[in-house]
Amino acid sequence: KKMSTVYLEKNGGHLEYFICKLPDDDKTVSVENNVIAREAFKNAKEVECVSLEKCETVEEYAFEDCGELKIVAWRKSKKESKKESKKESKKESNEESNEESNEESKAESIKGIEIAKVAKLTIQHAAFKNCSKLQTVILPNATEENTTGKITIEKEAFAGCGDLRTVVFYGTWQIDISDDAFIGCQNVTFLCEKGSTVERYAREHGFR
Repeated sequence: KKMSTVYLEKNGGHLEYFICKLPDDDKTVSVENNVIAREAFKNAKEVECVSLEKCETVEEYAFEDCGELKIVAWRKSKKESKKESKKESKKESNEESNEESNEESKAESIKGIEIAKVAKLTIQHAAFKNCSKLQTVILPNATEENTTGKITIEKEAFAGCGDLRTVVFYGTWQIDISDDAFIGCQNVTFLCEKGSTVERYAREHGFR
């Protein structure tokens, strides 16, 4: 199997892709900070899942050599999801607008994980390097105020993540991905929107 690209479908389409389960347990690290500091979780062998929400910068070596880490997801907290649901139910008064709201909600979740929104995102050099069991990365959507935000993934950010299978890019991000950001990830699939800059990057770098 080689690197590949598949497309997000907003209307309930069925796609074949792998998403690792994100459990709520003591092996999940939930971070609400905007920045995860350099080497913050380096060599943290007990961490299996990382749940992020507001993070816009993952600094160098932040999760390097986390040998048990399986999934990293920018997801909304339960508290934030409930707050947004209440806002939507007050805002939408007629049946037609409720249907549109439901479609939008579906488009911002994947396998039961609600996607968080940030204005920008930078994953610095070797941030997740040698996380040998990492399987899934779910990146955030852009905020409504910044629908053309930018994701930067620096040199060797995911180098040596040999088990990495799926990276989800939601929304209309501009991207700046280093040529060797995913070096050593031979079986990874990018899940992105058709015609996006992510798809173009994938095509230019040998993804099917």
